[in-house]
Amino acid sequence: MAWMNGVAVGQAAYQPTSVEHWANMVTHGLFVLPAIYGAVFMVTAAHCSLHQLAAAIYGLGLAGLFSVSTFFHIVFYLGYYKSSVRCLSEILGTEDIQRTRVILEITGIFHRKLKEVLHRGDRAMIYVFIATSYTPWLLLRPLPQDSWTLHLRWGIWVLAVVGILYQQMFHERFKMLETVFYLVIGIMPSMAVMNMVSLIMPCGGVEKYKTKAVAQKSLLLLFCHTPGQVQEIV
Repeated sequence: MAWMNGVAVGQAAYQPTSVEHWANMVTHGLFVLPAIYGAVFMVTAAHCSLHQLAAAIYGLGLAGLFSVSTFFHIVFYLGYYKSSVRCLSEILGTEDIQRTRVILEITGIFHRKLKEVLHRGDRAMIYVFIATSYTPWLLLRPLPQDSWTLHLRWGIWVLAVVGILYQQMFHERFKMLETVFYLVIGIMPSMAVMNMVSLIMPCGGVEKYKTKAVAQKSLLLLFCHTPGQVQEIV
């Protein structure tokens, strides 16, 4: 029993082994319901519409990633139908091999189309999940108003759409370049995280955050005893 197959050559898609299929179905399928439950829990536990939006975006992205991936791997695994000609004949109650082959051919065409659609969707969900993972950070944490990172709130979705369009146009082609796209879209927004304020944006937006920050600093100033402490707070 092989654990893995060899690397795909050229533009051919990698063909997982039965072990890999089961590993993918189990590891992804186990997290579908927890992801849905987590999404509902986060949305209901949110205190305002902005927090609900961030929770819904991330929750839908996470649940969608596991759901599409699980469905794809199930359909992919069920594609081993060619060896079941005799079993299908028994189910249909006929020994007409020609009729069975026609049914198998129609089933095979449907399966190949469905598998391709789900394969493309599985790849696209990677870009979607990257965008949904960064969106709560970009929405709920204050960003420098004079920094380019402020534009990542919408820019991350532009990058995701560009990545999806590229992947759909050049499916299973230029795989190294596709990997580079994943890395760029996955790493570049992390630069914004390093410029973020450590506090989460409260309900009410930037103005309420500024008011809260001023109030906190004013309260701290009451307990200062030296000019140095005042300078550190201000």
